[in-house]
Amino acid sequence: MRRVGRKVLHRGRWLVLEDLAYRGRDGRVFHWEAVCRRRTRTVVVVAARLVPSNRIVLIRQFRPVVDGLVIGLPAGIVDHGTPRQTALRELREETGYRGRFRSMSPAMLSNPALLTDRVHLVQVDVDERATANRAPRQALEPSEEIEVFAMPPAHVRSFLLRRARLGDHISSGPWYLFAGAGVRRGEEARS
Repeated sequence: MRRVGRKVLHRGRWLVLEDLAYRGRDGRVFHWEAVCRRRTRTVVVVAARLVPSNRIVLIRQFRPVVDGLVIGLPAGIVDHGTPRQTALRELREETGYRGRFRSMSPAMLSNPALLTDRVHLVQVDVDERATANRAPRQALEPSEEIEVFAMPPAHVRSFLLRRARLGDHISSGPWYLFAGAGVRRGEEARS
C-alpha cells in the first residue's frame, strides 16, 4: 500500500478527521478515515503502584464521548514537557499522589485502525509513607470529576467486572495490565 492522497474532512478545536487514500497492489485506490489531534499526538498512561502495600491506582471519571463513567488509569496529553514529566504531573493532578518514575514503554499505538496517537505507558511508584501521599489532594480542572481507587492487583479483575455490571465503562489499560491474564472462558458473557 502506498499513500496517494490526504484530505481534511473536518477540523475541530482539538481533533482533525482526515480521509487517507491508498493505492493497493492491484492498482485500486482505497479510502480510510483517521482521527488526529491538532497539537500533539503523544499521550501518557500512568500505571501507579503504591509502595509498600503494592496497591494499584485506578480512576473513575465521566467521559462525554461515551456519556458515562469510565474506570481507567491516570492519563494525559503531552502538550509541554516530556512524557515522563507529563505522567508525574497527571498522576498528581488526577489522584493527588506524588510519584517516582520507574520505567516507560516505547511509543505504542492504542488504536491504529482509527487514531494516530502515540501512547507511552509510564510505570510510577508512589511512596505511601511520604507526607504528601498520606492525604493526597487532587488538583482537578473545573471540567473534571475523578474518583480514585487503590487496590491489590489480585482484586482489580473482580472490581472491573463488578463496575461493568453496575454500568461503568472499562478502559482497556487496567484490563490488559491487571485483569486479562486470568480470563476464564465465558465469564465476561455471564457477568
